[in-house]
Amino acid sequence: MQQNKQERNNYTSDVISIRELLNILLVRKLLIVGLTIFVTVLAFLYTNNTKPNYQASSSFISPSEGAIAKINKLPFISENKKSLYAKYLNVLSSKEFQKKAFIDGDFLTKFNPDNNQIDNLDGFINGVISSIKIIRPTNSNDDYRDVPYSISMEGSNAIALEDYLNSIIKQANSKTLSDIFSLNQLKTSIRLDEISIERELFLKMAKKERLNSIERIKEKNIKEIKFINNKIDRLRITANIERLNEITALKESIFLAESLGIVDNNFYEVKNTVNNTTSFTLLNEFNDIPDWYLYGKDALKEKLNLLEDRENDDPFIPELTALKNQLFNAKNNIQLSILNERQDDSPFIVEVTNLDIEKIKLEYQTIKLDAVNVTQLYQNAASSIKSSNKKLLVVIAFIGSFILSIFLALMLGIFKAD
Repeated sequence: MQQNKQERNNYTSDVISIRELLNILLVRKLLIVGLTIFVTVLAFLYTNNTKPNYQASSSFISPSEGAIAKINKLPFISENKKSLYAKYLNVLSSKEFQKKAFIDGDFLTKFNPDNNQIDNLDGFINGVISSIKIIRPTNSNDDYRDVPYSISMEGSNAIALEDYLNSIIKQANSKTLSDIFSLNQLKTSIRLDEISIERELFLKMAKKERLNSIERIKEKNIKEIKFINNKIDRLRITANIERLNEITALKESIFLAESLGIVDNNFYEVKNTVNNTTSFTLLNEFNDIPDWYLYGKDALKEKLNLLEDRENDDPFIPELTALKNQLFNAKNNIQLSILNERQDDSPFIVEVTNLDIEKIKLEYQTIKLDAVNVTQLYQNAASSIKSSNKKLLVVIAFIGSFILSIFLALMLGIFKAD
């Protein structure tokens, strides 16, 4: 019985407490309604007076085959659609590039039209470009097919956003081309240095080979001159011996002619004998007539005097003329003279000629990339208001302020009761 009575008392106490709370809320209903309306109105005014947030976006696709072909005309550049597009995307996504494009394009004025004081310029720029996103298409693959990539950014100035996106797309193209051209120039400079070194080496090798050829020709000439001189000496010795032998033979013939009393020549007698001879055998025998009988003593003495008075046998050596010509040619070797007088070996080196041609081509490159694009614009930058949750914000403000006002009303009622 006592327990049931206690439970009824607790229930009565709880009912009284709820009634008291409701009374407190009713007493302070103006506070609840007023605070709720005030906060809700403030939220409504805030959402309607806040500048709209825009999102600008643009899209582009991979470069054309013509652009790739023109870029690949550069001597040290070999690009394909994938590599060239990747270079462009790397440039475009670089924060350093985006910041430089922002400054160079004077976008500070466009994004700060009221010319408000900016204490941290770097922070301001980073804040503007922080919303830039490059979106890879979901249906693209590693082959870089012509599926548009997109770039977007958010802000409160739609025109500035569009201008900036259009600007960095264009500047990224120029920067990519500039990087490629600079790389080609660097490789060209390196190659020109290599050509200079290679050319010098070829010239040194050619000079050394020419000097070696000169020495070989000189040595060959020395051997040839010695051989010819030895041959000439042998011919002169042989001719001298033959002349001395002939002198000895003449002396014997003269002695015989004197002994037999044959003073004059017997050419007439021999001629008549030969003319009257019909026998072939006898004719041949007359050919063996000795000199002492045929010429006679006086003629043989004249011939002996001539041989003894001869000071030089060279005119009587038929082979000597040809040998002297060979000796002259050996002493005055035309090839040796040309090699000695040559001042520049380059015209005679095929490799040097090829290097000179390559150098001329590299030094006078006429390829220009002004009209080349490493990407193709698919859609110019366009902006739209980013979807906002103004209504949700007002509802949240209403519910939150209503709950807060009830809490404040209760708290005030409890503290006043105490």
